[in-house]
Amino acid sequence: MTRMRTLHVAAIGTVVAVLGLGLVPTAASAASGVASVTDSSGTHEYATLADAADAALDGATITLLDDTTLDRAAWFDEGRTLTLDLAGHTITTESSNRLEAQNVHLSINGPGAIDVSTTYDDDPLRLRGSVDPVEDYTVVDIAGGVSAEGWPAVFLTGSEGGGNNGMVANIDGATLTGYYYAVYIHGAINTGTTQVMPVLNITNSTIIGDGDSLGMYLAGAGSTTIHNSTIDADSGTGTGIEVRAGSLTLTDTTVSAGTGTPTFAAATSGATSTNVGVAIAQHLTKQAINVTVDGGAYSGGAAIYVANPEGNVPMGDVDVTVTGGAFTGGVMSTNSAGAALSNFVSGGSFTADVAAGNLVADGKSQLVHSDHAAFKYEVLATADARAHAAASVVLDGTTVHYESLEEAQESGGEVTQIFHVNFDAANGDPITAVTVDEGDAVAQPTTPTRAGYTFDGWTDGTAMWNFTSPVTQSMTLTGVWTLIPVPPAMPTGVTVSGGELQALVSWSAAADADSYKVTLTQGSKTVTCTTETLSCAFVNLAAGSVSASVIAKNAVGDSPASAAATGTVTASAPPATPPANTGGSTVTSAPSNAAAGATITVVLKGFAPGSLVNLYVYSEPILLGSAIADSNGVATFTVKLPAGLAAGTHTLVGTGLNSAGQATSVSQTIVTTAAGGKGSLATTGLPVEQMTNAALLGVMLLAFGGIALVVRRRKATTK
Repeated sequence: MTRMRTLHVAAIGTVVAVLGLGLVPTAASAASGVASVTDSSGTHEYATLADAADAALDGATITLLDDTTLDRAAWFDEGRTLTLDLAGHTITTESSNRLEAQNVHLSINGPGAIDVSTTYDDDPLRLRGSVDPVEDYTVVDIAGGVSAEGWPAVFLTGSEGGGNNGMVANIDGATLTGYYYAVYIHGAINTGTTQVMPVLNITNSTIIGDGDSLGMYLAGAGSTTIHNSTIDADSGTGTGIEVRAGSLTLTDTTVSAGTGTPTFAAATSGATSTNVGVAIAQHLTKQAINVTVDGGAYSGGAAIYVANPEGNVPMGDVDVTVTGGAFTGGVMSTNSAGAALSNFVSGGSFTADVAAGNLVADGKSQLVHSDHAAFKYEVLATADARAHAAASVVLDGTTVHYESLEEAQESGGEVTQIFHVNFDAANGDPITAVTVDEGDAVAQPTTPTRAGYTFDGWTDGTAMWNFTSPVTQSMTLTGVWTLIPVPPAMPTGVTVSGGELQALVSWSAAADADSYKVTLTQGSKTVTCTTETLSCAFVNLAAGSVSASVIAKNAVGDSPASAAATGTVTASAPPATPPANTGGSTVTSAPSNAAAGATITVVLKGFAPGSLVNLYVYSEPILLGSAIADSNGVATFTVKLPAGLAAGTHTLVGTGLNSAGQATSVSQTIVTTAAGGKGSLATTGLPVEQMTNAALLGVMLLAFGGIALVVRRRKATTK
């Protein structure tokens, strides 16, 4: 039907300009203005909202200037795009004097209210469709801050000519209250290939069914999506949502209904359910129903109830899917004229047993929680349910898992205890835990891997596990590994520190090494040492350049030789005056006075283990003897003072290398008294004239080449 558009102009102070294209309204006086229209012709005020709606050009904004009661219907139509700004005011409708939207894109902005004057009077906002199958024929956007009350508050129905195509209602942040239904898709709307079904999108909104009414009645086929909203019909025996045809998708939404006994009746006029959160009941027309519930909270005498009050035989295409949410009250499916709808619950938490109605989807099972503080039942994938269960029971052909063995035993079914076997791969590849029925053997898992080790099997802590043995309790099996032996790594950080006729070779520890072999070369001469420490001292060398490399050793084999390091051996004469003490080296024991020619014992420390330490006496530097520092860096001398040493104060000086390969010295004064007799040079306790054949042999060896002195100090292995 095509409405004739009439321009209504306020009577007071009206000026009419006669133009070739028709009449142009002028603004009424401010005193009579209820609504203003701002469009391409300017801003004008009108005495009634209906007048403003008629006069508004495409793209106009109609602003309410005061509360108003409609004395006739306000039509938003003729293909225009319009905005109605309530601006904090209230529109009151009476009977059929309502807001009518047809062939329009209307945005209603708040804050503000649209109410009926009498509780059961009529619907204040009606969407009408097209006779032709066109999309987006009538689009109404209701924004945040808008409230509407009526029977229903928002009504999607056919046009005056019977068409119902292309209606779209987008409700975001609004509050709608119904005295019978808050939102109603009319039952005359049917599915069909030549029809464009209504679309209803509700987000972040509150839908209230007052008293014993419904929050929403989806009688006609449409596509309804509700997200993050509240549907509240729990003040009496109300139902949250009743679906008779079309599709409904609920995500993260709260739906509350009356908590009495849920009921359904055959359709006569209007809704037929009570005390149901989401009621699903097909019309006699057997139009398809598709409902999806994913997240949110649903409560009532039944949280979800699929029924066939019309006795359809067989029931038409009804598809329900529950993938998540918290459900207080039954989740039910009854069909008095055929098999019940089944296998549609694949997730969620429930206060009533959904398995009794065989509603748990294939591949899923129900977990009964031992803590009933919130929800007793939860539908999970079978493997997930078993992972939390102590026992399983088959009830009415459905497997139910129980967190506690006691609850399983109280269920009345045959109980199968479930044991949990965990695998600790001990730094190997992770192995997923499994569940095993009492008396069954656990399957041997895939062999884990671990770099550098071979896998020997699994142990329960007392013995290696036999995977043919029955499992009698929950347990953890731990992987057993054997290290694969490998040659040591090549030593690094090799340094050569040269000193007085000696050199100290040091290096960093090598992984998996048990010992080290050091090769030092000076000219054509080669000297080696083997040690478990991290340094070797080579003494009695000739002055000049030396080089050294290190090999790490263990039972498997040798590492490659390290890169060669070089150093310089010195052979300078001792300084003419006593050198200053350097840090780290100390005199542990030495006499403070002695007679010339007397035998004394001197103990010095702070030298590199195995290194050569020389002991001098000053004023004229006289070499009293040489000693090799032990593993603690201590050098001990038993020497004879020269017989001709003048009486007076002298200085004992020890020189050598410290553990860092640096030259170091330590000194202490000694007071001598004169003594007769022939003087002599001192050695390490043996004057030259008293040297044994063994001592002479040592001198010969020194003349041939260097000697490596190794002191066992500390283990240098890294396993």
